[in-house]
Amino acid sequence: MSSLREINQLTVELPTAQGWVRPANEVSLPTRIAVMRSGRLVEIGDAEHLLRHPIQQYTRDLLAAVPEVAARH
Repeated sequence: MSSLREINQLTVELPTAQGWVRPANEVSLPTRIAVMRSGRLVEIGDAEHLLRHPIQQYTRDLLAAVPEVAARH
């Protein structure tokens, strides 16, 4: 089984999210976001709008669970 297929299967079986970092530590922000719960799509939309104004309670709960990272001085 390919790594991508294994990751996708784990996403269905476990309450997980996926994020990707490209080679050379480049971070690419998506223009659209899809939120899935138990293998089903619950919300999809423009990334900036969805992050600021989520409609579904599940999406709001996910966003609230993201830890804040303190800036290093």
